[in-house]
Amino acid sequence: MKTYIVNLKECVERRKHVLHEIEKYPFMDAEIIDAVNGKLMSDEEISRVFDIKKFKRRYGRFPVKGEIGCTLSHRKCYRSLLSTDEPYALILEDDVSFISPEDTEFIIKQGAKLLEEGKTDIVLFVPMLVLYNRPRKINEKYVVYPVYAAYETCAYLISRKGAKRLLKDKRSSLLADDFIYMNRHGIRIKAFYPNIAVGLSTIDKMEGIIGKEERKKVRLHVEFPFWEKVKRCVLFIYSIIAIKKGWLIDKDYYKWSNK
Repeated sequence: MKTYIVNLKECVERRKHVLHEIEKYPFMDAEIIDAVNGKLMSDEEISRVFDIKKFKRRYGRFPVKGEIGCTLSHRKCYRSLLSTDEPYALILEDDVSFISPEDTEFIIKQGAKLLEEGKTDIVLFVPMLVLYNRPRKINEKYVVYPVYAAYETCAYLISRKGAKRLLKDKRSSLLADDFIYMNRHGIRIKAFYPNIAVGLSTIDKMEGIIGKEERKKVRLHVEFPFWEKVKRCVLFIYSIIAIKKGWLIDKDYYKWSNK
């Protein structure tokens, strides 16, 4: 299975970690994708490949360069997939660890079957999920759910169709893990539960990508127009009600987002 690993050239220890991790899984045909270090990009370079105005309208703040680099790195993986004849690819970040090694190959290949059947465009293997309560049983241990929201991009499958849709705009304006946006724009997403992969702890990863002080600024400087605030408030209230009613299942997504 074609597997792309996102890794910054200077992160040698993390590259060693992920290569050691995937040694256990010969079915992964791994290729390192040199990640984009957004912190080293000039404003001119960023403006050619990333739409900051659209990002600000969508998220109510300016992106930090680490977030831009993360999105651009995943887009490099999508382009690499589309340059081949492969129907899909497994995308891994270099901090990934598979927590159920006895099940990993089976579950990833089950995810590939969903893509082959045309039932989804992205399959997540990560924690921190909000799932529609419509499970499909795989075996006694695992089920598949449609995804409402998710945080994490350390391990997922993506189809050619999904990659094409995410590359539709010449300049991206998304966070790499904005699965809510993807859902609303016709990209179907499913996730396995329980998850089989984890990255670094969420807080450590965010501070590694954008820096501790920048992370604080991101949370303090969020400004939306009035009607956008209303819309987001309504969606948040809906999600809380839906979780209480059992329409959605919260798997730690909001626990992280409220930290």
